[in-house]
Amino acid sequence: ASINACHGLKGYFKNHGERYLIEPLKLSNSEAHALFKYESLEKDDKMLKTCGVTNTTWKSDEPLIKTSRTSMSIEKKEYLQAKKYVEFYIVADNRMFRKYSRSIAAIR
Repeated sequence: ASINACHGLKGYFKNHGERYLIEPLKLSNSEAHALFKYESLEKDDKMLKTCGVTNTTWKSDEPLIKTSRTSMSIEKKEYLQAKKYVEFYIVADNRMFRKYSRSIAAIR
């Protein structure tokens, strides 16, 4: 997930293999957000995005080196299979604190 919380939630996240975009609705005094399934946006816009790139042959000057999964070390396999944790912080500014009647329990 990659989400920016400045001026509403904007970003991208993945849930059960599905990709989603979130962004705030442009309504005054509203905390409503729109949620889009990423694939539906791709279907609507089939144009190739080159963003100013003029060489669109997409050929590399250097040969690609194939990597083999069988050559993966035991340490790397153990690392990839090990349980990992992500710390997650949410910051409520003073405006949000006041909105919830200055109640820490209500914000949680």
